Amino acid sequence: NELGRSFRLFAHQAEVLRLAFQFDAEGKLLWDTIIFSCDKKSGKTTLNAAITCWWAFTQEAPNELLILANDFEQAQARVFKSLTALITKNPELACSAKMQAKQIELTNGSTITVLASEYAGSAGSNHGLSSWDELWAYDTESDLRLWEELTPVPTRKNSVRFIPTYA
Repeated sequence: NELGRSFRLFAHQAEVLRLAFQFDAEGKLLWDTIIFSCDKKSGKTTLNAAITCWWAFTQEAPNELLILANDFEQAQARVFKSLTALITKNPELACSAKMQAKQIELTNGSTITVLASEYAGSAGSNHGLSSWDELWAYDTESDLRLWEELTPVPTRKNSVRFIPTYA
């Protein structure tokens, strides 16, 4: 985890994620929007960071991954911070990653970028994964436009929205 300690998924987490990230015979996901809902303070941020990390290192490289939250500071301070710690604490991953303030570049060509909640600057991305933290607070016209701009990309084999939230 982000503290450098081993961790395991709970049985219910493993089952939900197994079903959510199930690939068909051609390697295509069955879903393009995955909502993972559980209680507050139940490890959603760490789970989000771990899924983002897994996707970046294993899926369709080079790939573009996007991390969003209510505002840039929240996105950077929570999921991105946990993700950089996960990678830094794992020497096998750290040697393949160049960490920057707003982006991680992997040697496989994939990038993980923190975005501000601003739709105009997000137009035209070719993302394989977008991670939406605290989506419940997206309530403005600008937020709706961001959601629309970052729709799953139909020309990619897999492009998915991952939305961790609380019940």
